[in-house]
Amino acid sequence: EKGFPVAQLLGEGEYEGQRYYLESSLGDRYFSEFFAEETEKQGKISDETFAVFLGVMQQFVQAQLLTQSEKRDEAHFAESLHLPFLLRELSEWAPRIETRFDHCMQKLRGFPFVLTHADCNPHNLYPLGIIDFEEATLG
Repeated sequence: EKGFPVAQLLGEGEYEGQRYYLESSLGDRYFSEFFAEETEKQGKISDETFAVFLGVMQQFVQAQLLTQSEKRDEAHFAESLHLPFLLRELSEWAPRIETRFDHCMQKLRGFPFVLTHADCNPHNLYPLGIIDFEEATLG
């Protein structure tokens, strides 16, 4: 509805008490595979591949802008990034991580909270869109 580059839902159903969805394919390979292959063969990512990557990201950002929210829940955002888990797991680094997170949040205070993919990276990006959107949150 907002224009996020996600798979089109083709159908849905239930199997053994579990709901499922059928989605259109976004491609066979994600961008991190393209990036690794091109870097190994050519020493860099091709301009063509990077242009397609930027196109998907531009579509994502334009859709995000349509979800602006006045609600700013930085504690919820920290939870969605698994910050408490990181602080526990990397306790010796916890003070530095917290300081850096607080610094980043301070820098971002002038920007609106928007619907955000909690794990937006080349492993979840395909030439036709983004997967793994189930943990989207405002941030």
